[in-house]
Amino acid sequence: CLHIDLGTLNTLQAVKTVRSWIVHHGIEMLNIAGPRASENPEIYDMTAKTLKAVLGKAEMRSF
Repeated sequence: CLHIDLGTLNTLQAVKTVRSWIVHHGIEMLNIAGPRASENPEIYDMTAKTLKAVLGKAEMRSF
C-alpha cells in the first residue's frame, strides 16, 4: 500500500515515488482512492496530472 499526499509533494516528487514503488513491488494493477471532488475541488486535476506522468502520458520536463 502506498499513500501519496498531493498536498505535500509536488508532481515530480509524487511521480518519482509512485514509479519507484511500482517497479520495486512489481505492481500490475493500481487502485486509486482519495477524497471526493466536492471535498477537494482540485483533487481530480492533480491526480490525473500525476497519473498521466506516472504512466508515461506526459513529459516530466513540463512540471
